[in-house]
Amino acid sequence: MAGDARITNTSLKFAGLSYFRANAPSVVIGSFGDKKTPLTKQNYIEVLGRIPVARLKVHRATTARIDFTGTSSVDLAVDVSVPISGSDTGMGTDMGTVPRADTGTVTLSPSVAYEQLRHDQLCLVKLDIYPSDIIKAANDSPAVLAHLKECGDSGRLVHQIFMILKAKTAKVFSSSTSLALSATNGEVMVTAQGSQGSTGDLTLRLSYGTTFAYLLLKLKWDAHQKKNWKRITGSEDDQQSLD
Repeated sequence: MAGDARITNTSLKFAGLSYFRANAPSVVIGSFGDKKTPLTKQNYIEVLGRIPVARLKVHRATTARIDFTGTSSVDLAVDVSVPISGSDTGMGTDMGTVPRADTGTVTLSPSVAYEQLRHDQLCLVKLDIYPSDIIKAANDSPAVLAHLKECGDSGRLVHQIFMILKAKTAKVFSSSTSLALSATNGEVMVTAQGSQGSTGDLTLRLSYGTTFAYLLLKLKWDAHQKKNWKRITGSEDDQQSLD
């Protein structure tokens, strides 16, 4: 594991960065959209679509401890959707609810999820894509570039997400030698390949609601005026509570 995470109902703080939680259920890794900054509400991304997953490569999965001295069940704020694999179809008893076979998830109340996180039955896991890789993927996707150009300076990419997994599943993903993204029926799938001690690959469906928090990339373009933009040339992390 790498460091402690502190959760509030507006953000998740980890490794010196503050991740967004508003509208997280609508986000998947590789999403793109328009950052909104309402005066009286949390900042969030309005998702306009996602980069084709065939162009994306997950760099790694990282597990994170939670600082429970500064986090309570109230801070989870909403029900938690936990992606499960096909081998977990009988997990209703230990998770406190019945899995939904149609989505490949179980949904837990904040209080149940909090207790299972405290007792190491569940674990926070971060997936991330290198900024240079997601920028290349966006530049190779004309439709994505067109949407981002229309957003202007508020156009953003999602290159890191946090999700909550069963502890055993989290261990498989964090020890995997390769993480692959694919799409099935319009949904993103992530597969841990070559995991230490594993007898085979493990695939999870990143259905609606399974993203718990996310980080944005603010984009730099190849020209000063939007009408002359053709390609993204760089980026910087855009965090919650920052304009």
